Amino acid sequence: MLKLLPERLKEARGTRSQREVAEALGIKQTAYSRYEQGVNTPGAEVIYKICITLNVSADWLLGLSDTNTGIEQAKYNALKEAIKTIL
Repeated sequence: MLKLLPERLKEARGTRSQREVAEALGIKQTAYSRYEQGVNTPGAEVIYKICITLNVSADWLLGLSDTNTGIEQAKYNALKEAIKTIL
């Protein structure tokens, strides 16, 4: 079980209800609740959808990084590095 995942899911959800997030992900609220409780771990497709929906980086969500750059910042950083490489 990924130790930080439940805690970070709760943090990323913010003021939104579990039901709202679950609906946005296309899953049942009970399934999402189990992820936040640490009972179940989402698969890769659901993790991808969580990152997009809640605008968090997968590295942060999974506990691989302490910095949550979010999807948009990560895209910006990748583009910036690509431009550096070209120039």
